[in-house]
Amino acid sequence: MEDKYSAPATQQLLAKATLIDPRYRDINPGDDVKDVLLEEMLAMPDERSDGGDGEGAMRTSAAGEGEGSAPSPPEKKKNFADLLGKRKAQSSNPVPKRIRADTEVARYLQEEALDLHSDPLAWWRDNQARLLLLSKVARKYMTICATSAPSERVFSAEGNIVTPLRSSLKPDKVNMLVFLARNSKTEK
Repeated sequence: MEDKYSAPATQQLLAKATLIDPRYRDINPGDDVKDVLLEEMLAMPDERSDGGDGEGAMRTSAAGEGEGSAPSPPEKKKNFADLLGKRKAQSSNPVPKRIRADTEVARYLQEEALDLHSDPLAWWRDNQARLLLLSKVARKYMTICATSAPSERVFSAEGNIVTPLRSSLKPDKVNMLVFLARNSKTEK
């Protein structure tokens, strides 16, 4: 096990995934892991620049071009004052992304760790609005599927049984052959 997980890149990945898991946030990962996590948070695209109002305005103008001069009800909902109000609300929050990221990490690390039987994905879903940048990074690391060596061995055994020459085997037969191959005692 030590050989498999001793690579520095693997160690850093495991440290970031552990820090992001709210059940283990009380484990001190070190400043280097926090710095790498902050850099990833800063590299994530910002919600405000991902389309939003500009994209919606393009859709409504494109939809209204071929229909004539009768405005549709969705166009009446958006007016110039609404657009200026949104712009004013956005410009009234000039907090740099770096400070927001630092604040989110500090707030996250100050909270108590969850018990081990709770669902970390549900916790991130509930706290996504409060920790917006960190939740994006959590989505990246909490979706890594855990695999085990025994399941990989079964897939390998199945690959050895279903060869190009034996590709027309029925699924039931393949299941029985895999079961026999994995559970029979082989003499050495």
